[in-house]
Amino acid sequence: MNKTTQTAYLRETITLAKQIDPRLVRDNPRVGAILVNSLGEVVGKGRHEKWGEAHAEVNAINNAIQRGHNPSACTLYVSLEPCSHTGKTPPCTSLILEKGIKKVVFASADPNPHVAGMEVLKNAGVEALHILVEEALDLNKRFFINHLYGRPFVIVKAAITKNGMMADPNGNSKWITGTQSRKHVHEVLRENVDGILSTAKTVLKDNATLNVRIEDKTKELNAIVLDKHLALLTNTNLAIHQHRIHSKLILVSNKEVHPLPSHVEVVKEVYTEDGVNLFALLQDLYANHKMNSLLVEAGPTLCQSLLKLGLVDELVLFVGDKLFPANNQYAGIEPEAYSNLQLTQTLNFENDVCSYYSNNSWKGLLRK
Repeated sequence: MNKTTQTAYLRETITLAKQIDPRLVRDNPRVGAILVNSLGEVVGKGRHEKWGEAHAEVNAINNAIQRGHNPSACTLYVSLEPCSHTGKTPPCTSLILEKGIKKVVFASADPNPHVAGMEVLKNAGVEALHILVEEALDLNKRFFINHLYGRPFVIVKAAITKNGMMADPNGNSKWITGTQSRKHVHEVLRENVDGILSTAKTVLKDNATLNVRIEDKTKELNAIVLDKHLALLTNTNLAIHQHRIHSKLILVSNKEVHPLPSHVEVVKEVYTEDGVNLFALLQDLYANHKMNSLLVEAGPTLCQSLLKLGLVDELVLFVGDKLFPANNQYAGIEPEAYSNLQLTQTLNFENDVCSYYSNNSWKGLLRK
């Protein structure tokens, strides 16, 4: 079978994977799989439906069996390399070998070679073939970033006026964009991350809640705030302290205060003489606070620092239909700071323009 045909089958697995709600698989990748018989017919389909449940390969194999087909006479196509380790479920490679499948083709390599199954399959006599399909990488970019760098997938959201200002001369930034843009921020950005990173200056200026608001419903979200002097603890009536039953307010400071409110934690190990070590902070949030994705909503200083350090995976830049007096103190992110990012999508909301930029340098670290 030629590469073009095999790639077409792999695209079918990616289509299956795209149907999965990422919130249901949590920190796991979205994966689809199909079984194709010797006549080129798809006789089994499966996808990883939910965290902790059967993987796509298992569901595709079981689907084929239920339809009366013998998996050993089929080729297995998967959007991600089959796993070879025991986690919440047994290794997919074990079932592949048990069912006598002789050929496996996958569209993206697992970023962790210790759990990837290609070598296990090859050593058992299975023809295992990796045909890279870019869509499979983009589909699970958060998963890849987590495992390649040991940190959350970082999205910076910023809004500027037509002349590039993030706030007026008094520091006020409400509202640069319209209602549809703000709706997109809540429904698409905040709804799909594990936490929001900001600064005490931003939170105090806006009395920010840093939660998710969709129509008349609100949802808690972990908030991480760079707060060297623990200013947010001086006023527990601030909006950011309210309704924190299932979420945490994590303050990044080099100070200690005891006792702390039950909803507050302080992270101080990431402080150095030069200030916050942003690399260390992100690694701490990933390893110790189970944050796989992070949205940054702050002023230009923090945003540009993250960009210049190469710690931003996606920039979402809104340009509102407003003009503020030019002021260097509140100028937006410098274009040079994201010149290495690729423009991937442009959306229009009323009179606002929303541009998505992606950092794709991580793709060069994957096994070919």
